[in-house]
Amino acid sequence: MKKLSTKIIGTLLLVFFFVSLITRILIVFVEETTIPDLIGTSGFFLAMISMGFSNLLLFAIGVDFILVRRIKKLNTAILDIEKGDYQISVDIGGQDEISTLAKNLNLMAKELQANEYLNKDFARNVSHEFKTPLSSIKGYAELINHGELTKDETIEYTDIIIHEIDRLSKLSHDLLQISLLDSVEIIKKEDTFSIDEQIRNVLQLTQLDWEGKLIEFELDLEEIKTQGNKELTFQIWQNLIGNAIKFTPMSGKITISLHTRNGIHFMITDTGSGISEGDQKQIFNQFFISDQSRNQSGNGLGLSITKKIVEKLGGTISFESQLNVGTTFSVILPYNFQS
Repeated sequence: MKKLSTKIIGTLLLVFFFVSLITRILIVFVEETTIPDLIGTSGFFLAMISMGFSNLLLFAIGVDFILVRRIKKLNTAILDIEKGDYQISVDIGGQDEISTLAKNLNLMAKELQANEYLNKDFARNVSHEFKTPLSSIKGYAELINHGELTKDETIEYTDIIIHEIDRLSKLSHDLLQISLLDSVEIIKKEDTFSIDEQIRNVLQLTQLDWEGKLIEFELDLEEIKTQGNKELTFQIWQNLIGNAIKFTPMSGKITISLHTRNGIHFMITDTGSGISEGDQKQIFNQFFISDQSRNQSGNGLGLSITKKIVEKLGGTISFESQLNVGTTFSVILPYNFQS
């Protein structure tokens, strides 16, 4: 890559060479005049001033071509981006620092354009997720307010309103958590806790759900005490186990294993409907709900939050799924050994 400074110095040397060449040609044409006599003439003085001016003029033209015009293009593009035009693309040529800057500016504009789309899409999704339960609450509240319902209908509609309010509350909590995870760079990792105990606590909290579906559990949990963020780690198991229970059919089976193998390795397998190949690429996207889970409650944020938490804790999450067979999620977290 040619450096910008090299180009400028090269331009300066080229100008001096060109002007020196002209000077030598002039001397050849006036060689009958001696150098001392030539220096003493007013013509020589004017010639030197002219050559000096030519030096500056040629150098200025070179710098304008190499530097000024290209910077003006960049400045115009930056002003366009500032006004919200993210479709801008700067083509200034060259292989120096300014051309690299132009390429980076184009990449930044593309990223801003993508983020703008994502933000608009996010806003649309949030609006939709809030609008649906609010419409239900309003509709059933108006029916109750009319006072023409039976006692059983009033109880039924009240239960629906409570359910929708719980749904809104969870959505608000999930959105707040996404905001916090996106804004915090450093996560507190000073808690000392037992991973296997956390998993058993989640199973106790969800006992009514999995007992109601007659789900069988197969557990292989190593006793692991570690240091990290207790609350966020608990939410990983809560989200993944909750999903497995939700999508496992009646009399299905869920297998959970926990071992210290290249870190803390957690694996959960269900016998649910699985995830189609088309949906697998989007499963961690915010508000994405797969075809197999359309009839299930949820806002499509659980797995997105889980992935953010795992990555904030320095771990990885992956999955394998097969339609009508089941899904396996695998989480690996750093292991800070505690004796």
